[in-house]
Amino acid sequence: MKNIVRLLYIAVLLVTVASCQEDYVPGKTATEALAGEWYVKTYSADLSATYVGYQRIATYNTASNSPDSIWVDDYENIFGNLRLKVPGNTTALTFGSPDVEASAIDGSLYSIDEGKIILKGTVTPGGLQDDSIYFKITDYSDTTTYVLAGYRHTGWEADNH
Repeated sequence: MKNIVRLLYIAVLLVTVASCQEDYVPGKTATEALAGEWYVKTYSADLSATYVGYQRIATYNTASNSPDSIWVDDYENIFGNLRLKVPGNTTALTFGSPDVEASAIDGSLYSIDEGKIILKGTVTPGGLQDDSIYFKITDYSDTTTYVLAGYRHTGWEADNH
């Protein structure tokens, strides 16, 4: 009887030890530093006029999870079906290239230039210090250049638009 109790005790101890797992830590994408949801305004190239008030856009990794390219997606809020794959640099926090023409979903041609993310580079409408985004986008259908600038989505009600 003592042996059965002892074996049962050892079995319970082994099951208890074996069942302990460390917390799962999900992996990160290769472009995590450039990825996010943003509220941006659309300005004229010289910043003298605001064309579109705050709209939500996103930057995110490609399916290949390559560290040197990202998607810029306007969720159909600003330019229609705009989803552009552009070069990115996660170390310098820059993206885009004047030499790369990207095709939107509808076949329109655009280029993104001078794209940058500045960590803690702005203050949100709610008063929080937050990351900012800035880039120029050229629409080749009419050769107009726009500036999109704004801040990272915080999730706070005061910062939503």
